[in-house]
Amino acid sequence: MANLCCNSVTFRGPENSLKRMRSCFSELASQGFGLPSFVGKECGVFFDLSQKDNIINYRSRYDPNLNAVAQTAEYFGLDYTHNFHEINMGIMGEATRIKGEYGITRLIEQDISLGLFDAACDHFAYNGQFYDTIYDLMPVLLDEKKVKASSKAVKERIGGKLPHIDIAGNDFTIDWEARKLIETNVPDNYLEINRAVSDKNGAEPFYLFDRHTHKFVNVSYDAAKLTPQICIIDLPDMTQLDPVGLARQSGFYDTDFLLVYPYLEYQIAPVLEISEILNYKNTRQRDS
Repeated sequence: MANLCCNSVTFRGPENSLKRMRSCFSELASQGFGLPSFVGKECGVFFDLSQKDNIINYRSRYDPNLNAVAQTAEYFGLDYTHNFHEINMGIMGEATRIKGEYGITRLIEQDISLGLFDAACDHFAYNGQFYDTIYDLMPVLLDEKKVKASSKAVKERIGGKLPHIDIAGNDFTIDWEARKLIETNVPDNYLEINRAVSDKNGAEPFYLFDRHTHKFVNVSYDAAKLTPQICIIDLPDMTQLDPVGLARQSGFYDTDFLLVYPYLEYQIAPVLEISEILNYKNTRQRDS
């Protein structure tokens, strides 16, 4: 038998609309399963369906049938909170409709991997706390993710406000979709995120930044030949620059990466001066 996902939906809205919803699901609940006639058949049937007041509880195959609930809310003009879980498949989350706006916060595989299994003690550890099973940890992870998703900064990002990063004292706006860092006060100037260089030893890529032009320099790296206005910028990993943009580009929900890559509305990129590198090299040569 297919794994069944447990669902609980609480509807909110005008009493007249709630009354119509209750009438609809009371009839379906008397059968124990079914789907409202106005919901697309591709959404999947509600199994083990029950209804009490403005709450319906049911099971669905494998995944929560989010579209069925959304279509129901649209039809009756209601908001809702939809909690769902299928523990054996690592599925747990909460979908909402608030004043007509949809949102979802759920666990993904990377979140569950944050729990470290200690074979010696036979438990999972996370943030200094211990859990007997990964299933005990999952609600904790989801609650933490919901807190992050409800923060003012994340809400503003989802609403369209882009994050910023300081590069050598200059403010740039992070445009993930365009793969550009746009100088906030000079929008015509932008940095292409993919223009990194590597040193001849094959170290991690980095960026050479010209303080005068506020641009990345696309030259081969040789510290001794670079002018003083050039500095090395250690940009955060692309996954950390804008996890919401990353989620959208990857086909995930906006909040999916918030636990593994916490969202920062403002960051400061570490800067390494060329003189520091030369001094370090000179010191090593004297000591050798």
